[in-house]
Amino acid sequence: MILIGLAAAIAVPMITGFALSLLIMRQCTIGKSFRLALAYGLGMGVLAHWMLFLDILKIKFSVIGIGVPLLVFSAVIIIIAGLLRRRDPSFAMTDEKPATPSEVSTYLDSAISIALCFYIAYYLFYIFWRAINVPVEAWDSLSSVAFKAKVFFYEGWLYHLKDMPPHPSYPLQLPLSMTWIALVLGKWSDQYIQIIYPCATLSFVVIAYFFLKTFTGRRWALFGVAMILSSNELVHHSAIAYRDQFLMYYTVTAIMLIILWSFKDDDALLLTAGFFAGFGSFTKLEGTPYIVILAFTLAFILRHKKETPVKEKIIKFLKFSIPAFLICSVFHIYKIAGGFPERENALELGIGNLSRIPAIFSSFWTDLFISGNWNIIWFLLVISLAVNIGKIGKRLEAKYLLFALAMFFGLYFGLSCFTSEFVWIAGEKSSTTISRLILHFFPLAPLLIVLLNYPEASRVSMSSLNPKKDTRTR
Repeated sequence: MILIGLAAAIAVPMITGFALSLLIMRQCTIGKSFRLALAYGLGMGVLAHWMLFLDILKIKFSVIGIGVPLLVFSAVIIIIAGLLRRRDPSFAMTDEKPATPSEVSTYLDSAISIALCFYIAYYLFYIFWRAINVPVEAWDSLSSVAFKAKVFFYEGWLYHLKDMPPHPSYPLQLPLSMTWIALVLGKWSDQYIQIIYPCATLSFVVIAYFFLKTFTGRRWALFGVAMILSSNELVHHSAIAYRDQFLMYYTVTAIMLIILWSFKDDDALLLTAGFFAGFGSFTKLEGTPYIVILAFTLAFILRHKKETPVKEKIIKFLKFSIPAFLICSVFHIYKIAGGFPERENALELGIGNLSRIPAIFSSFWTDLFISGNWNIIWFLLVISLAVNIGKIGKRLEAKYLLFALAMFFGLYFGLSCFTSEFVWIAGEKSSTTISRLILHFFPLAPLLIVLLNYPEASRVSMSSLNPKKDTRTR
Protein backbone atom coordinates (compact mmCIF):
# COMPACT_ATOMS: atom_id res chain seq x y z
CA MET A 1 0.00 0.00 0.00
CA ILE A 2 2.88 2.36 0.75
CA LEU A 3 4.29 1.90 -2.76
CA ILE A 4 0.86 2.55 -4.27
CA GLY A 5 0.54 5.71 -2.19
CA LEU A 6 3.99 6.93 -3.23
CA ALA A 7 3.22 6.19 -6.88
CA ALA A 8 -0.06 8.13 -6.65
CA ALA A 9 1.63 11.05 -4.90
CA ILE A 10 4.22 11.34 -7.67
CA ALA A 11 1.72 10.61 -10.47
CA VAL A 12 -0.54 13.63 -9.80
CA PRO A 13 2.17 16.31 -10.30
CA MET A 14 3.65 14.24 -13.14
CA ILE A 15 0.31 14.30 -14.98
CA THR A 16 0.07 18.05 -14.41
CA GLY A 17 3.61 18.61 -15.67
CA PHE A 18 3.02 16.33 -18.66
CA ALA A 19 -0.10 18.27 -19.59
CA LEU A 20 1.76 21.56 -19.27
CA SER A 21 4.59 20.26 -21.45
CA LEU A 22 2.05 19.20 -24.09
CA LEU A 23 0.69 22.74 -24.17
CA ILE A 24 4.04 24.53 -24.16
CA MET A 25 5.78 22.12 -26.54
CA ARG A 26 2.78 21.23 -28.67
CA GLN A 27 4.66 21.90 -31.93
CA CYS A 28 7.61 19.72 -30.88
CA THR A 29 7.90 15.99 -31.30
CA ILE A 30 10.02 14.77 -28.42
CA GLY A 31 10.57 11.38 -26.85
CA LYS A 32 8.29 10.29 -24.01
CA SER A 33 11.13 9.78 -21.52
CA PHE A 34 12.46 13.29 -22.13
CA ARG A 35 8.97 14.76 -21.81
CA LEU A 36 8.31 12.80 -18.61
CA ALA A 37 11.60 14.01 -17.13
CA LEU A 38 10.58 17.60 -17.81
CA ALA A 39 7.08 16.85 -16.54
CA TYR A 40 8.38 16.01 -13.07
CA GLY A 41 9.98 19.42 -12.55
CA LEU A 42 7.05 21.29 -14.06
CA GLY A 43 4.49 19.32 -12.08
CA MET A 44 6.22 19.66 -8.72
CA GLY A 45 6.52 23.40 -9.27
CA VAL A 46 2.83 23.78 -10.12
CA LEU A 47 1.86 21.58 -7.16
CA ALA A 48 3.76 23.70 -4.63
CA HIS A 49 2.41 26.99 -6.00
CA TRP A 50 -1.14 25.58 -6.01
CA MET A 51 -0.77 24.67 -2.33
CA LEU A 52 0.50 28.18 -1.57
CA PHE A 53 -2.51 29.63 -3.40
CA LEU A 54 -4.88 27.40 -1.41
CA ASP A 55 -3.37 28.69 1.81
CA ILE A 56 -3.85 32.28 0.63
CA LEU A 57 -7.52 31.43 0.05
CA LYS A 58 -7.70 29.98 3.59
CA ILE A 59 -8.48 26.50 2.23
CA LYS A 60 -7.03 23.70 4.35
CA PHE A 61 -4.77 21.13 2.70
CA SER A 62 -6.33 17.81 1.71
CA VAL A 63 -5.72 15.20 -0.96
CA ILE A 64 -9.04 16.00 -2.67
CA GLY A 65 -8.64 19.76 -2.39
CA ILE A 66 -5.15 19.67 -3.89
CA GLY A 67 -5.24 16.68 -6.23
CA VAL A 68 -8.65 16.87 -7.90
CA PRO A 69 -8.31 20.48 -9.16
CA LEU A 70 -4.84 19.64 -10.49
CA LEU A 71 -6.18 16.63 -12.39
CA VAL A 72 -9.10 18.66 -13.77
CA PHE A 73 -6.65 21.40 -14.76
CA SER A 74 -4.47 18.77 -16.47
CA ALA A 75 -7.41 17.36 -18.43
CA VAL A 76 -8.40 20.83 -19.64
CA ILE A 77 -4.82 21.64 -20.63
CA ILE A 78 -4.47 18.36 -22.55
CA ILE A 79 -7.70 19.09 -24.47
CA ILE A 80 -6.57 22.63 -25.27
CA ALA A 81 -3.13 21.39 -26.34
CA GLY A 82 -4.76 18.85 -28.63
CA LEU A 83 -6.98 21.48 -30.22
CA LEU A 84 -4.11 23.93 -30.72
CA ARG A 85 -1.52 21.47 -31.90
CA ARG A 86 -0.40 21.93 -35.46
CA ARG A 87 2.43 19.75 -36.68
CA ASP A 88 5.07 21.93 -38.30
CA PRO A 89 7.91 20.12 -40.09
CA SER A 90 10.32 22.87 -39.03
CA PHE A 91 9.92 21.70 -35.46
CA ALA A 92 10.35 17.99 -36.13
CA MET A 93 13.42 16.66 -34.36
CA THR A 94 14.98 14.52 -37.08
CA ASP A 95 18.49 13.44 -37.98
CA GLU A 96 20.76 16.03 -39.55
CA LYS A 97 23.95 14.05 -40.09
CA PRO A 98 24.66 10.41 -40.98
CA ALA A 99 26.62 8.25 -38.61
CA THR A 100 30.39 8.58 -38.72
CA PRO A 101 32.63 5.51 -38.58
CA SER A 102 33.44 6.13 -34.92
CA GLU A 103 29.73 5.79 -34.09
CA VAL A 104 29.37 2.29 -35.51
CA SER A 105 28.83 -0.24 -32.74
CA THR A 106 31.52 -2.73 -31.79
CA TYR A 107 31.56 -5.34 -29.09
CA LEU A 108 33.86 -3.15 -27.01
CA ASP A 109 31.58 -0.16 -27.41
CA SER A 110 28.58 -2.24 -26.38
CA ALA A 111 30.44 -3.58 -23.37
CA ILE A 112 31.38 -0.05 -22.28
CA SER A 113 27.79 1.14 -22.67
CA ILE A 114 26.47 -1.82 -20.66
CA ALA A 115 29.03 -1.20 -17.90
CA LEU A 116 28.06 2.47 -17.74
CA CYS A 117 24.37 1.54 -17.57
CA PHE A 118 25.04 -0.80 -14.65
CA TYR A 119 27.04 1.90 -12.89
CA ILE A 120 24.25 4.46 -13.34
CA ALA A 121 21.55 1.98 -12.33
CA TYR A 122 23.48 1.01 -9.19
CA TYR A 123 23.76 4.59 -7.95
CA LEU A 124 20.15 5.39 -8.79
CA PHE A 125 19.04 2.27 -6.91
CA TYR A 126 21.18 3.25 -3.93
CA ILE A 127 19.74 6.80 -3.91
CA PHE A 128 16.16 5.52 -3.95
CA TRP A 129 16.91 2.88 -1.31
CA ARG A 130 18.60 5.35 1.03
CA ALA A 131 15.91 8.00 0.65
CA ILE A 132 13.07 5.72 1.71
CA ASN A 133 14.97 3.70 4.33
CA VAL A 134 17.01 6.29 6.22
CA PRO A 135 14.82 8.86 8.03
CA VAL A 136 15.38 12.60 8.00
CA GLU A 137 18.62 13.23 9.89
CA ALA A 138 20.49 16.30 8.61
CA TRP A 139 20.31 19.57 10.55
CA ASP A 140 18.60 21.83 8.01
CA SER A 141 16.00 19.14 7.42
CA LEU A 142 15.25 18.64 11.10
CA SER A 143 15.22 22.34 11.90
CA SER A 144 13.60 23.80 8.81
CA VAL A 145 12.64 21.88 5.65
CA ALA A 146 11.09 18.66 6.99
CA PHE A 147 10.06 20.42 10.21
CA LYS A 148 7.92 22.90 8.28
CA ALA A 149 6.43 20.09 6.20
CA LYS A 150 5.46 18.22 9.37
CA VAL A 151 3.77 21.30 10.83
CA PHE A 152 1.92 21.96 7.55
CA PHE A 153 0.79 18.33 7.42
CA TYR A 154 -0.66 18.25 10.92
CA GLU A 155 -2.12 21.76 10.85
CA GLY A 156 -3.40 21.65 7.27
CA TRP A 157 -2.08 25.10 6.37
CA LEU A 158 1.04 27.30 6.63
CA TYR A 159 0.67 27.46 10.38
CA HIS A 160 2.28 30.64 11.79
CA LEU A 161 4.90 30.49 9.03
CA LYS A 162 5.98 34.10 9.54
CA ASP A 163 6.91 33.38 13.16
CA MET A 164 8.38 29.90 12.61
CA PRO A 165 12.10 29.79 13.30
CA PRO A 166 14.50 29.33 11.71
CA HIS A 167 14.29 30.93 8.27
CA PRO A 168 10.58 31.76 7.96
CA SER A 169 11.24 33.64 4.72
CA TYR A 170 12.84 30.70 2.90
CA PRO A 171 11.00 29.40 -0.20
CA LEU A 172 8.51 26.57 0.31
CA GLN A 173 8.82 24.25 -2.69
CA LEU A 174 10.26 21.35 -0.70
CA PRO A 175 8.22 21.63 2.53
CA LEU A 176 5.00 21.83 0.52
CA SER A 177 6.03 18.91 -1.73
CA MET A 178 6.77 16.74 1.31
CA THR A 179 3.47 17.79 2.88
CA TRP A 180 1.71 16.52 -0.25
CA ILE A 181 3.47 13.13 -0.05
CA ALA A 182 2.40 12.74 3.59
CA LEU A 183 -1.19 13.75 2.78
CA VAL A 184 -1.49 11.10 0.08
CA LEU A 185 0.04 8.46 2.37
CA GLY A 186 -2.38 9.51 5.12
CA LYS A 187 0.37 9.63 7.72
CA TRP A 188 3.67 11.32 8.45
CA SER A 189 6.80 9.34 7.58
CA ASP A 190 10.33 10.64 8.03
CA GLN A 191 11.46 8.27 5.29
CA TYR A 192 8.83 8.23 2.57
CA ILE A 193 8.48 12.00 2.31
CA GLN A 194 12.02 12.02 0.89
CA ILE A 195 10.92 10.19 -2.28
CA ILE A 196 10.78 13.51 -4.13
CA TYR A 197 14.60 13.77 -4.05
CA PRO A 198 15.64 10.58 -5.87
CA CYS A 199 12.84 11.25 -8.36
CA ALA A 200 14.42 14.64 -9.06
CA THR A 201 17.83 13.03 -9.56
CA LEU A 202 16.35 10.45 -11.93
CA SER A 203 14.58 13.18 -13.87
CA PHE A 204 17.76 15.24 -14.03
CA VAL A 205 20.01 12.45 -15.34
CA VAL A 206 17.46 11.64 -18.04
CA ILE A 207 17.49 15.29 -19.16
CA ALA A 208 21.30 15.43 -18.99
CA TYR A 209 21.53 12.21 -21.03
CA PHE A 210 19.37 13.55 -23.83
CA PHE A 211 21.18 16.90 -23.74
CA LEU A 212 24.56 15.23 -24.22
CA LYS A 213 23.19 12.77 -26.76
CA THR A 214 22.03 15.74 -28.82
CA PHE A 215 25.61 16.93 -29.29
CA THR A 216 27.59 13.69 -29.04
CA GLY A 217 26.45 10.05 -28.97
CA ARG A 218 24.97 7.43 -26.68
CA ARG A 219 28.23 6.24 -25.11
CA TRP A 220 29.45 9.76 -24.42
CA ALA A 221 26.08 10.72 -22.96
CA LEU A 222 26.18 7.71 -20.64
CA PHE A 223 29.72 8.64 -19.63
CA GLY A 224 28.55 12.17 -18.77
CA VAL A 225 25.69 10.85 -16.62
CA ALA A 226 28.10 8.47 -14.87
CA MET A 227 30.39 11.40 -14.05
CA ILE A 228 27.48 13.36 -12.63
CA LEU A 229 26.57 10.46 -10.35
CA SER A 230 30.21 9.97 -9.31
CA SER A 231 29.94 12.99 -7.01
CA ASN A 232 29.62 12.03 -3.36
CA GLU A 233 27.98 15.39 -2.63
CA LEU A 234 25.30 14.91 -5.28
CA VAL A 235 24.54 11.35 -4.21
CA HIS A 236 24.34 12.46 -0.57
CA HIS A 237 21.98 15.35 -1.31
CA SER A 238 19.81 13.13 -3.48
CA ALA A 239 18.70 11.27 -0.37
CA ILE A 240 18.43 13.94 2.33
CA ALA A 241 15.79 16.62 2.77
CA TYR A 242 17.85 19.67 1.80
CA ARG A 243 17.04 22.31 -0.80
CA ASP A 244 20.30 22.28 -2.76
CA GLN A 245 19.77 19.24 -4.97
CA PHE A 246 16.39 20.52 -6.18
CA LEU A 247 17.88 23.94 -6.94
CA MET A 248 20.61 22.24 -8.97
CA TYR A 249 17.94 20.27 -10.82
CA TYR A 250 15.93 23.34 -11.79
CA THR A 251 18.87 25.63 -12.55
CA VAL A 252 21.05 23.33 -14.64
CA THR A 253 18.03 21.97 -16.52
CA ALA A 254 17.10 25.55 -17.44
CA ILE A 255 20.64 26.10 -18.76
CA MET A 256 20.48 22.92 -20.86
CA LEU A 257 17.11 23.93 -22.30
CA ILE A 258 18.39 27.40 -23.21
CA ILE A 259 21.39 25.88 -25.01
CA LEU A 260 19.17 23.38 -26.84
CA TRP A 261 17.01 26.30 -27.93
CA SER A 262 20.06 28.17 -29.25
CA PHE A 263 20.59 25.48 -31.89
CA LYS A 264 17.01 24.63 -32.88
CA ASP A 265 15.40 28.03 -32.26
CA ASP A 266 12.26 26.38 -30.88
CA ASP A 267 10.83 28.91 -28.45
CA ALA A 268 8.99 26.17 -26.54
CA LEU A 269 12.38 25.21 -25.07
CA LEU A 270 12.87 28.82 -23.94
CA LEU A 271 9.46 28.95 -22.29
CA THR A 272 10.12 25.65 -20.50
CA ALA A 273 13.49 26.98 -19.33
CA GLY A 274 11.68 30.04 -17.95
CA PHE A 275 9.34 27.81 -15.94
CA PHE A 276 12.25 25.81 -14.54
CA ALA A 277 14.14 28.96 -13.60
CA GLY A 278 11.08 30.40 -11.89
CA PHE A 279 10.38 27.22 -9.94
CA GLY A 280 14.03 27.16 -8.89
CA SER A 281 13.51 30.50 -7.13
CA PHE A 282 10.76 28.85 -5.05
CA THR A 283 13.25 26.19 -3.95
CA LYS A 284 15.97 28.28 -2.30
CA LEU A 285 16.84 31.96 -1.90
CA GLU A 286 19.77 31.60 -4.31
CA GLY A 287 17.30 30.72 -7.04
CA THR A 288 16.43 34.40 -7.54
CA PRO A 289 19.96 35.60 -8.46
CA TYR A 290 20.35 32.44 -10.54
CA ILE A 291 17.56 33.67 -12.79
CA VAL A 292 19.75 36.72 -13.47
CA ILE A 293 22.65 34.41 -14.38
CA LEU A 294 20.39 32.46 -16.72
CA ALA A 295 19.16 35.71 -18.28
CA PHE A 296 22.76 36.85 -18.84
CA THR A 297 23.56 33.46 -20.39
CA LEU A 298 20.63 33.85 -22.77
CA ALA A 299 21.74 37.39 -23.61
CA PHE A 300 25.25 36.05 -24.30
CA ILE A 301 23.80 33.46 -26.67
CA LEU A 302 21.60 36.05 -28.41
CA ARG A 303 24.67 38.21 -28.92
CA HIS A 304 26.12 35.41 -31.06
CA LYS A 305 23.03 35.29 -33.27
CA LYS A 306 24.18 38.02 -35.64
CA GLU A 307 21.53 37.25 -38.26
CA THR A 308 18.62 37.64 -35.81
CA PRO A 309 16.96 41.11 -35.79
CA VAL A 310 17.15 43.04 -32.51
CA LYS A 311 13.37 43.09 -32.15
CA GLU A 312 13.22 39.30 -32.45
CA LYS A 313 16.03 38.95 -29.91
CA ILE A 314 14.07 41.03 -27.42
CA ILE A 315 10.95 38.90 -27.96
CA LYS A 316 12.89 35.70 -27.40
CA PHE A 317 14.54 37.13 -24.29
CA LEU A 318 11.09 38.01 -22.92
CA LYS A 319 9.79 34.52 -23.63
CA PHE A 320 12.25 33.24 -21.06
CA SER A 321 12.25 36.18 -18.66
CA ILE A 322 8.50 36.74 -18.28
CA PRO A 323 7.60 33.25 -16.94
CA ALA A 324 10.84 33.10 -14.89
CA PHE A 325 10.41 36.44 -13.13
CA LEU A 326 6.61 36.16 -12.84
CA ILE A 327 6.89 32.85 -10.99
CA CYS A 328 9.75 34.24 -8.92
CA SER A 329 7.68 37.28 -7.94
CA VAL A 330 4.82 35.20 -6.46
CA PHE A 331 6.56 34.22 -3.22
CA HIS A 332 8.35 37.56 -2.92
CA ILE A 333 5.02 39.40 -3.08
CA TYR A 334 3.57 36.88 -0.62
CA LYS A 335 6.39 37.61 1.85
CA ILE A 336 6.16 41.37 1.44
CA ALA A 337 2.39 41.32 1.92
CA GLY A 338 2.78 39.14 4.99
CA GLY A 339 5.57 41.21 6.51
CA PHE A 340 8.05 38.34 6.64
CA PRO A 341 11.49 39.07 8.12
CA GLU A 342 14.18 38.82 5.44
CA ARG A 343 17.67 37.47 5.86
CA GLU A 344 20.16 40.34 5.95
CA ASN A 345 23.14 40.42 3.61
CA ALA A 346 25.16 43.56 4.27
CA LEU A 347 27.49 45.15 1.74
CA GLU A 348 31.06 45.46 2.98
CA LEU A 349 32.82 47.69 0.48
CA GLY A 350 36.37 48.85 0.93
CA ILE A 351 39.92 48.35 -0.28
CA GLY A 352 40.57 46.16 2.74
CA ASN A 353 38.21 43.54 1.35
CA LEU A 354 40.87 42.58 -1.18
CA SER A 355 42.71 40.87 1.66
CA ARG A 356 39.94 38.26 1.55
CA ILE A 357 40.96 37.04 -1.91
CA PRO A 358 43.54 34.45 -0.75
CA ALA A 359 41.02 32.96 1.72
CA ILE A 360 38.35 32.84 -1.00
CA PHE A 361 40.65 31.07 -3.46
CA SER A 362 41.76 28.68 -0.73
CA SER A 363 38.16 27.82 0.16
CA PHE A 364 37.22 27.05 -3.44
CA TRP A 365 40.47 25.17 -4.10
CA THR A 366 40.02 23.00 -1.03
CA ASP A 367 36.44 22.07 -1.81
CA LEU A 368 36.88 21.58 -5.55
CA PHE A 369 40.10 19.59 -5.55
CA ILE A 370 40.77 18.20 -2.07
CA SER A 371 37.46 17.62 -0.28
CA GLY A 372 36.44 14.44 -2.10
CA ASN A 373 32.96 15.85 -2.72
CA TRP A 374 33.33 15.78 -6.49
CA ASN A 375 35.56 12.80 -7.23
CA ILE A 376 38.14 14.00 -9.79
CA ILE A 377 35.65 15.91 -11.95
CA TRP A 378 37.17 19.36 -11.47
CA PHE A 379 40.67 18.01 -12.22
CA LEU A 380 39.30 16.48 -15.42
CA LEU A 381 37.65 19.76 -16.34
CA VAL A 382 40.89 21.73 -15.91
CA ILE A 383 42.78 19.19 -18.03
CA SER A 384 40.03 19.18 -20.65
CA LEU A 385 40.08 22.97 -20.90
CA ALA A 386 43.86 23.01 -21.22
CA VAL A 387 44.00 20.30 -23.87
CA ASN A 388 40.98 21.49 -25.87
CA ILE A 389 41.33 25.25 -25.51
CA GLY A 390 41.10 25.65 -29.29
CA LYS A 391 37.73 23.85 -29.45
CA ILE A 392 35.90 26.28 -27.19
CA GLY A 393 35.42 28.89 -29.89
CA LYS A 394 34.31 26.27 -32.39
CA ARG A 395 31.84 24.45 -30.15
CA LEU A 396 29.29 27.00 -29.11
CA GLU A 397 27.50 24.62 -26.75
CA ALA A 398 30.72 24.27 -24.72
CA LYS A 399 31.30 28.02 -24.88
CA TYR A 400 27.84 28.73 -23.49
CA LEU A 401 28.27 26.23 -20.65
CA LEU A 402 31.65 27.71 -19.78
CA PHE A 403 30.14 31.20 -19.70
CA ALA A 404 27.40 30.07 -17.30
CA LEU A 405 29.96 28.29 -15.10
CA ALA A 406 32.11 31.42 -14.95
CA MET A 407 29.04 33.45 -13.96
CA PHE A 408 28.33 31.18 -11.00
CA PHE A 409 31.91 31.32 -9.75
CA GLY A 410 31.94 35.08 -10.31
CA LEU A 411 28.73 35.53 -8.31
CA TYR A 412 30.11 33.78 -5.24
CA PHE A 413 33.53 35.35 -5.56
CA GLY A 414 31.88 38.79 -5.55
CA LEU A 415 29.53 37.96 -2.68
CA SER A 416 32.30 36.61 -0.50
CA CYS A 417 34.58 39.54 -1.31
CA PHE A 418 32.13 42.42 -0.87
CA THR A 419 29.32 41.21 1.42
CA SER A 420 28.82 39.58 4.77
CA GLU A 421 28.44 36.25 2.96
CA PHE A 422 32.22 35.90 3.27
CA VAL A 423 31.84 34.13 6.60
CA TRP A 424 29.70 31.41 4.94
CA ILE A 425 31.74 31.02 1.76
CA ALA A 426 35.32 31.41 2.93
CA GLY A 427 35.13 32.19 6.66
CA GLU A 428 34.71 30.14 9.78
CA LYS A 429 31.19 28.93 8.82
CA SER A 430 32.11 27.66 5.37
CA SER A 431 32.59 23.98 6.29
CA THR A 432 29.49 22.71 4.45
CA THR A 433 28.09 25.87 2.84
CA ILE A 434 30.68 26.13 0.07
CA SER A 435 30.10 22.54 -1.12
CA ARG A 436 26.34 23.04 -1.16
CA LEU A 437 26.72 26.20 -3.25
CA ILE A 438 28.99 24.43 -5.73
CA LEU A 439 26.44 21.61 -6.00
CA HIS A 440 23.97 24.07 -7.54
CA PHE A 441 26.05 24.22 -10.74
CA PHE A 442 28.37 21.19 -10.43
CA PRO A 443 26.79 19.23 -13.36
CA LEU A 444 28.03 21.91 -15.75
CA ALA A 445 31.53 20.46 -15.25
CA PRO A 446 30.74 16.88 -16.43
CA LEU A 447 28.72 18.28 -19.33
CA LEU A 448 31.68 20.41 -20.37
CA ILE A 449 34.13 17.52 -20.06
CA VAL A 450 32.07 15.41 -22.46
CA LEU A 451 31.51 18.20 -24.99
CA LEU A 452 35.16 19.24 -25.01
CA ASN A 453 36.53 15.72 -25.41
CA TYR A 454 34.03 14.34 -27.91
CA PRO A 455 36.31 13.37 -30.83
CA GLU A 456 33.95 14.10 -33.70
CA ALA A 457 32.61 17.40 -34.92
CA SER A 458 29.62 18.56 -32.88
CA ARG A 459 26.56 17.33 -34.78
CA VAL A 460 23.62 18.96 -32.99
CA SER A 461 21.03 16.34 -33.80
CA MET A 462 17.72 16.82 -32.00
CA SER A 463 16.74 13.26 -32.94
CA SER A 464 18.18 12.25 -29.59
CA LEU A 465 15.11 13.82 -28.03
CA ASN A 466 12.89 11.59 -30.15
CA PRO A 467 14.19 8.01 -29.95
CA LYS A 468 11.61 6.69 -32.41
CA LYS A 469 13.09 8.84 -35.16
CA ASP A 470 16.73 8.06 -34.31
CA THR A 471 17.89 5.49 -36.85
CA ARG A 472 21.65 6.01 -36.57
CA THR A 473 23.83 2.95 -36.18
CA ARG A 474 25.89 3.07 -33.05
